[in-house]
Amino acid sequence: MEKSQEVDFIVRGEGEETFKQLLLHLQTEADFHSIAGLAYRDNNGKIILTPSRPNLDIGKIPTPYRFSEDQTSLGNRIVYFETSRGCPFQCQFCLSSIEVGVRYFDIEKVKSDLLYLIHNGAKMIKFIDRTFNIKRDYAMEIFQFLIDNHGGCQFQFEITADIMRPEVLEFLNENAPKGVFRFEIGVQSTNDNTNDLVKRRQNFKKACPDSYISEGRWKD
Repeated sequence: MEKSQEVDFIVRGEGEETFKQLLLHLQTEADFHSIAGLAYRDNNGKIILTPSRPNLDIGKIPTPYRFSEDQTSLGNRIVYFETSRGCPFQCQFCLSSIEVGVRYFDIEKVKSDLLYLIHNGAKMIKFIDRTFNIKRDYAMEIFQFLIDNHGGCQFQFEITADIMRPEVLEFLNENAPKGVFRFEIGVQSTNDNTNDLVKRRQNFKKACPDSYISEGRWKD
């Protein structure tokens, strides 16, 4: 805000409640000091930072996936879908490392929203969870649900390869229909020293194809 005078407000942290309160206050031109998680300029141009807002109870956040005006275009766009917030890792290059732990949305609510999107023509749903496979039972239940109800829709997940359990791989190989699942696997660096410096926990030997090691392209 010091560098860009055009910026009047910054919503800090989770935005659902803060942004809602900001819009309501803008309608009444009320003081903004009571809105947690906000940065703003007062009438004298001074930058004010209100106290940070605690993590929201994500079980009470209304679904963002069911706006009627979005229905007709679901088949022509990518739907970004969230089943959890936070990350179990502390990689120093990622803002997700600021929050400790992972919070999950109710799985029945997740299934209901997914069915709504599929039944209303969604063709590509990208899960934005930082590490979708960190909680095996949760991931397996979602995989099975999508296998049973995909309706021709495709789904993309961001996963960590070196923690992918053999039974999960076997399940996907045997049960996932061809072309329904896509996986984004981030190998941040093949250099262990680099990973250590940025606090990236990664077992590259476990993550990479066997041929990569057998052909001598990976050295201790």
